[in-house]
Amino acid sequence: MPRQGRGCTDMKIYSDMHIHTDRSLCCRSPEQTVDNIIGILTKNGMKKIGFADHLWHSDTVEPSEWYKRMNGSGNLELHKYIHSHSWEIEIQVGCEADTMAPGVFGMTPELREKLDYVVMSASHFHMRNFVEQPKDLTPRGIADHLLEFFKSAAAS
Repeated sequence: MPRQGRGCTDMKIYSDMHIHTDRSLCCRSPEQTVDNIIGILTKNGMKKIGFADHLWHSDTVEPSEWYKRMNGSGNLELHKYIHSHSWEIEIQVGCEADTMAPGVFGMTPELREKLDYVVMSASHFHMRNFVEQPKDLTPRGIADHLLEFFKSAAAS
């Protein structure tokens, strides 16, 4: 019987749409291969997963040093691989694209149309030499800056 408390019950998660593979530089573990991930998650009862490796693919803005190797070609290769096989679980392939500044995104509409979905990051402020930083460093100023990024990404 599920444990209850505060109006909630324990629950099992059956989907995860933000999985990075070894194609993303933040996830360079040899165990983080597509086939390993699918096998483990299938065995553990997942019903739907989405691979959202990082990318920067822009016609107007050069990638940062970190993004140079993640230009979208790996996402497209993975999309082709996933959709050319049958799997026990539903699998989609998208990306995690970045917002450099409000209205400045690391993804072209043409590439977006070739993937199943997009996770649009609007909070990678740790990339200080690449992502526009808040001018006002008070908690309110940071919150307003984050909200401006979020609204821009959602509207895109």
